[in-house]
Amino acid sequence: MKNDFLTIVRNLKKNLPDTTMSVIGLAIGLASFVIILSYVNYEFSFDKHFSDYDNTYWFTTDLIWENGDRQTAAVSPAPSAKHLVKDFPEITDATCFFTAPKTLLSLQDGANEQSFFEEYLFYTDEHFPELFDVQMLNNDARTILQEPNSIIISESIGQKLFRGIDPIGKMVEIQTTRG
Repeated sequence: MKNDFLTIVRNLKKNLPDTTMSVIGLAIGLASFVIILSYVNYEFSFDKHFSDYDNTYWFTTDLIWENGDRQTAAVSPAPSAKHLVKDFPEITDATCFFTAPKTLLSLQDGANEQSFFEEYLFYTDEHFPELFDVQMLNNDARTILQEPNSIIISESIGQKLFRGIDPIGKMVEIQTTRG
């Protein structure tokens, strides 16, 4: 065993340029494999926390401009969701949502007045909580957005805005700003 190892080392030293190129090639190949595997794993990891992730799809729109340029956008008109469910029996349910820019949330409830800006809020319809497994602390996900002007807030925003008082039935003013 020791002699075999010494023979290998001597041959590697004797052919140093070839050995160096082989080791560098092997290192680059392994590094490329790990990077590609990490990227593919990352791409396939989205939305796995939803119970029906394998039947959840993102609807996109292909825009064709007057000059012939084509642009694919991960947005579509809001009425598309209802029409897709109506026109395609394979689609059992659909929802639409869009993100809001910087938003001012205000509560005026007697002594409990509070206002602050919040990023990353979005508007949606009544189907969203059911399709995306939204866990509710105080209500049922199937009925929460049935009424006009209803909102769902996260527990952290609820604590910032309501400071320990019960948020159910309270009025929150929402002002969306640009920028």
